Amino acid sequence: MNNEIKKIGTADFDAAIGEPGRTLVLFTAPWCVVCRGIEPDVRRLAEENPWDMAVRRVVVDDDPDVAARFDVRSVPSALVFADGELVARIQPRQPGELRAAVETALAE
Repeated sequence: MNNEIKKIGTADFDAAIGEPGRTLVLFTAPWCVVCRGIEPDVRRLAEENPWDMAVRRVVVDDDPDVAARFDVRSVPSALVFADGELVARIQPRQPGELRAAVETALAE
């Protein structure tokens, strides 16, 4: 099971999402209150991870090019990739929303 939340950026983004399988990329910022509020859910999701999904983080202040490439305009935002293809965009705002949206995206 893959439960590490690895920070990625412009240099390694394509390699991270291009790995076979599923990848959740969470776009965050250190100043984002909502990002801090959903952090326990993100950690729990990575630990439980019934989808054997890689969980990655992009800090938009450090890598604005990645955020711009995927038109991420607010944080937190999450993108779900399956075998390198974008399959869902999620904007979690409350605890529990991220997991529910991932479950829906990966059930299809």
